[in-house]
Amino acid sequence: MTVASTVHAQSLTQKPMKGMLTGPVTILPWSFVREGVPLRRGRWHVYLDWATRAFRIAASVLGDTTQIPTHRCYAQFNDILPQIAARDADVITIETSRSDRVKLLQKASTVIPPANLWLNPDCGLKTRGWAETEAALRNMLAA
Repeated sequence: MTVASTVHAQSLTQKPMKGMLTGPVTILPWSFVREGVPLRRGRWHVYLDWATRAFRIAASVLGDTTQIPTHRCYAQFNDILPQIAARDADVITIETSRSDRVKLLQKASTVIPPANLWLNPDCGLKTRGWAETEAALRNMLAA
């Protein structure tokens, strides 16, 4: 399914396509109940250290020309930003659809050069119908 969709999308443009590969830090919590960041803050470091190592091992086989992103969604990230940064990704994206996206984009543009600030569609679009998805993408392009 992913290959066929990607091949079709690439056929529509001469620009490079962004490919997505679900990593170990996502596969584990989606496969087993309560395997994400522990509820007890005192145990976070064990999980976050493991997640950082798992991410770096998974990315270690990629060549220098492959851009390595990491995407975070559906949570508050302020407390764990150092651990996210420790993954040594080339691009860090943080989903913001649950907040005022335009104001956040304006705020971010005061500290991040516009060439380095990317606006991506929300991963939550996978749960939306076509009308809502198309409207969200139009709004993203307008922003």
